Amino acid sequence: MSDKKITIIGAGPAGLTAAIFLGKYGYPATLFEKEKFPRDKICGDCLGGFALSVISQINDRFFEDFVEYEKKIACKGVHFFGPNHQKISIPATNLVKNKIHEVVLSRRKDFDAFLLNEALRYPSIDFRSGIKINRIFRDESILTLIDDQNNFRHNTDLLILATGSIRTLCRQLTGEKLKKKHYATGIRAYFENVTGSNGEAYIELHFLKDLAPGYLWIFPLSGNIFNVGLGLRSDKVSRKDIDLKKTFQYILRENVYFKNRFKEARQLNEVKGFPLALGGQSRPLSGDQFLLAGDAGHLIEPLFGEGIGHAMYSGKFAAEHAIECIKKEDFSASFNKAYDKKVYDKLRVTLQFSKWMNKVAQYPILMQFLFNRVSRNDQLKNHLFGIINGQISKTPINGMKLITKLLLKR
Repeated sequence: MSDKKITIIGAGPAGLTAAIFLGKYGYPATLFEKEKFPRDKICGDCLGGFALSVISQINDRFFEDFVEYEKKIACKGVHFFGPNHQKISIPATNLVKNKIHEVVLSRRKDFDAFLLNEALRYPSIDFRSGIKINRIFRDESILTLIDDQNNFRHNTDLLILATGSIRTLCRQLTGEKLKKKHYATGIRAYFENVTGSNGEAYIELHFLKDLAPGYLWIFPLSGNIFNVGLGLRSDKVSRKDIDLKKTFQYILRENVYFKNRFKEARQLNEVKGFPLALGGQSRPLSGDQFLLAGDAGHLIEPLFGEGIGHAMYSGKFAAEHAIECIKKEDFSASFNKAYDKKVYDKLRVTLQFSKWMNKVAQYPILMQFLFNRVSRNDQLKNHLFGIINGQISKTPINGMKLITKLLLKR
């Protein structure tokens, strides 16, 4: 198709989705991944409406493969718990093409491998694992990538950077240094035999006073396994000198609500931590000869930490924009601004709404007021969930007007 070279760094949902859409349209790309597959990825393992929407757009055969994919479970709904453990339940009743629930749970180790298998179907995709790129420099109109052993060089016309929340390579391209308030810190472990879920396959989000504005989650997986973790903004962790791992263990062991549920539970692996690059501000996602996709572009939803679907949409848009770059033979920063616009047009409402909610969550009393209102208003309940899950795309102003109206309604 072209002698112009497209390179992707990072084989997570953003990078793999970009590779899949480039391969689908027959455009060659080299995909670098520092780890060998299959590899674990610390995550909540939850695929919401955005992710399922992208899956449905790849092709009918891939969609059918995902429908039949055994290493996933359909989530039946969401339980939100306020600071006083008041519960709001929202069932996941809508279906995608009448076959997939609007929330699905699958371990990232499995889901990323599933995406990789699809990317490898396309002859134009050159996948190279076990190569860690740690330097990027520009020589006139060519970007050169160098590995950590300094014995491997790769030239490219356009780079799709999908390296997650670790911004070492991002800083080399943008020079941007972000403050801790733009990150959250998450920790996660797998457990079996957690009681109290009654086998109903609801995900649980617990907004505890001690974690404001963060939360603790319990996500069911297949085989009576549960992904359990908590997340809190990094500036709060630093300012209060919080040891998240100790806090996590203390809550499960001493909190009245949790200790009985985890009394007979068995922890299956060590507690692992990971950074979350939070969205909510319209920062640049591109520049001369590069596009930032997924967590590398700070596209994680700030309140609940949902990032997989946002990453997949940005990967799709990055692939589509890369094709336009090749057709126009234009890889400039000014031309690449069209990519930024496409991403934010899709995700801005969810990101800004969640940023607003994250501010509310800093104040447990205000958060409890919100829970009290939402629990009595099904219209508000469904509207909020629709924004979070990507089903409602109202403008932020109109969306907030409706939310305010519903909150004040008695």
